[in-house]
This record gives sequence, C-alpha cells and structure tokens, in this order.
Amino acid sequence: MASAWTADQWNKFFEVPNSWHYDSDYEQTKYKQTLSLVPESITGKVAELACAEGHFTELLAPLVKDLVAFDISSVALGRTSERCARFRNISYQEFDFLNNPLPDSFAFELIVCSEVLYYCESFEQLRGVAKQIASRLTPKGYVLTAHANGSRDGNKSGFRWCEIDADIVIDTFKEAGMSIVRELRTPLYRIGLLQFSPDREDSNWVVEHAAAGALRRNVSCAIEWQGTQLTRNAARETIKTRRLPILMYHSVSDKVDTHALAPYRITPSAFEEQLLALRQRGYRSIHIDEWNECRRHGKPLKGNPIILTFDDAYKDFIENAFPLLEKYDFTANLFVPTFYIGRASEWDSRFGSCFDLLDADELRYLANAGIAIGSHSDTHPFLAYLPERSLLLELSRSKQTLEDLLNQEIKEFCYPFGNLSGAVLEAVQKSVYDFAYCTEKRACDLSDNQYCLPRLHVMSDLLIDKFIQCVVHATDQ
Repeated sequence: MASAWTADQWNKFFEVPNSWHYDSDYEQTKYKQTLSLVPESITGKVAELACAEGHFTELLAPLVKDLVAFDISSVALGRTSERCARFRNISYQEFDFLNNPLPDSFAFELIVCSEVLYYCESFEQLRGVAKQIASRLTPKGYVLTAHANGSRDGNKSGFRWCEIDADIVIDTFKEAGMSIVRELRTPLYRIGLLQFSPDREDSNWVVEHAAAGALRRNVSCAIEWQGTQLTRNAARETIKTRRLPILMYHSVSDKVDTHALAPYRITPSAFEEQLLALRQRGYRSIHIDEWNECRRHGKPLKGNPIILTFDDAYKDFIENAFPLLEKYDFTANLFVPTFYIGRASEWDSRFGSCFDLLDADELRYLANAGIAIGSHSDTHPFLAYLPERSLLLELSRSKQTLEDLLNQEIKEFCYPFGNLSGAVLEAVQKSVYDFAYCTEKRACDLSDNQYCLPRLHVMSDLLIDKFIQCVVHATDQ
C-alpha cells in the first residue's frame, strides 16, 4: 500500500515542473476522455481534488461556472494559478483532503477526484475519504474519477504499483451511496461518473470503450499486459542463460510491396503482436555492453534478455516502430548509412523502389529517447569488394558523421548486406568500433566474436507462433 506524502514532500516533488509529463499524449487523451463525462447540466460549485499543476484544471474551467482547485502542495497550486490566470471562475485552496474532511461550508454539484486515491495508506482510509467526499455533494451531486487498472488480475492489463486501482475506487464510492451513471474504459484505466443516490441501484449505465493515448517508456515500464505468463522481475530471479536473441528488422510499414524487398517489411500490427508476446514472456531490452560484461567475467545473463536491431534507418522506424517500442517498454539499435541521412535508400533501387530515410533531427530525437544509434557504413556498399582505402573511409566517415551529429561515441557497426570478409572484420576493429553485427541466422552466445554477432531474421511471413518458437528456442538452447 502507498505511503501518504506530507505537504513538504509534495512541494519538493513539484520543484521540477511537469515531472509526470502531463502534456504527453497519454495524459492529454485521458483528460479529454474524462471531460467527455462531465454532465452538461452542472451549474453549481465544482471541486477538483489534487489539481497538481493545473493541466486538467485549465481544460475543466471553461465547462463550469464556479471551480475550486484543491491541492496539498503550495508549489503546485502556485503553478496552477499561473497556468489558469486568464480564468475568473477559479479559486484555490491548499488542503490535504486525504487526512482532513472537506470544509462543511462547501456543497459541490461535482467533485473531480482523479489519480490521487492511490495514496491512501489503507482501504479503511479510502472508505473514509469516499464517504466524506460523498457527504460534501449536493443532492444528486456527482463524483468524476479516473484511476489506473492494477495488475493483480492477470486477465487484464494493469500497473504493478497500483494496489488501490480503478475497480476498488469505484466500488468504494458505491459503498458510500453512489451509483454509476456513465463509464469509459480503456485497457489501462477506468473513468467513472457516479451520482449520489443512496437508494438507487446500478443498472444499465452507459459503458464506453476507448483506446489510451500513446505511452512513454516511463509509464509503460510499469505495465503488466493482459496474458502475461512471466513478468520481467520473475524472469530475472529465476532464469540464467548464455543465449541472447538479437532480432534483425528492416522496415515496419503497411505499404504493400511486390518486389524483392517485400519480405523485409513487416506490418505495424504484426510488430505490435511480436512486442506484446515478448513482454508477456518477460523479455527485456539490454545493451550489448551487458552481454559483453557477462562474457568477460564468464557469468550468465539474467532473465530473458533481447536486442532488437533495425538496419538502414528507414523513416517508418520513427513513424511506426518507435511508438510501439515505447508502448511495450523496449528499446532498439538503429544502424544508419550516413551518406543517405534525410535522403532515400538508393541501394534498394536494384531490387525495386527506394524509401525515405530518417533525417538528422529525427536521429537526434531518437538518440535522446534511448535508441542506440550505430553505423551501417557511409554509402551502404558491399564492403568485401572494396579496396582497403575505400573500405576504411566507409567505416571512418560513417563513425565520424554520427559522432558529430549526435555528440556521442559510436561503438557499434552493422555490415551492409551482411557482406564481410577477414579483411573487413580486421578493418572494423581498426576503426575503433567495439561491436559489429552480421546476418548469420542464429542466437548470439557468450562465446561469440564481438565483431561478428549473429542475428535472428524477422521476415514478413513469420507468423506469431513461429516467432515465439524462434525466440524462446533461441534463449533455451
């Protein structure tokens, strides 16, 4: 159960603005969905409990006539008043409603109480808070609440940290004499509009279903998805392995290809299905340094580690693959042919169409978001056919271009077309790369050469059952 914070602790937390990413698509979508349940008939006083920095407050204010914004933190209230300075229908009160009853001088037609009841220290405290909120409503007044799903029920998705979840919150308000009027459910949270009506029984209330907004990894890392067979924590505690599946992808797109590159393009829906399957089985992204550290010390890897790699830096990576990686809390390695940054994949023309590639700003954004950027040479040639001078230039130019662009050391390389030889292998080592990836089709092992790391090819015809079998078999060997 959560431990209630003091006002001083919350003031300390709010010293850093927007610590909970209120402007993210996930939060903004939730706000809009919550607002859609506000009754149009509201004309009386409205309370928002735990208004935080006022991101929801400024959306609610235009819909009501008289709004009181409460928060335990003076720092948060100050930020709310600044954000909502243009509104004349808002008053502000510093107040700890979890430990003190709302002032009996107020009677509210609507009380909004979202994303805060997690901080009750016990179910008994939650019941008391729900009763005192209900007691401050006008006859037939409303409570509007949005809270996350917990992960205690493996049949639905939810958050590991959430002991007092949306189901418990809504059931507790019902015990306090309230009935559900409308409800909106997403896979990750539940929004309910309840009306004070002690004698009324819930029946045939309106239930809407909707999608949650795009997830950031700071949120998705705490989710246990529906159908989870093994959590990441449980995997780390019970599994030790010498094997590391490194998956090789190219393009993630719905575009239909009829030429030779079609097998290398998987649909976003297929990619999402694969990521969900990996999360449900406790797989986690690792950096190759973790593999190298275990290799050097002769120790096995813990849990179900995996690396997802993407060759060529197609633009559809940021459009389709990256949002799904964020949603399921994976990262990836992206290999860039630097001469073509912001251009088209001219090397693909021999097989059919060329495709747009990521530009410099997009690469910077991805690097800052945790995507590991590596070299895929400068012009994407067949390296084994180049004279030594041209080969070294391909390796050094690409490395230098990326280091100048991203202001970080580039340590990883991927052989274009999987084309290599003894001379290429030696040249990569001379070019001060630490690791290099090839196209040998098998799982990586702790005994493998760090300059010839094998990968499992993920092709468009790989159905989900075969994908799972391929990855799990690779780890178990």
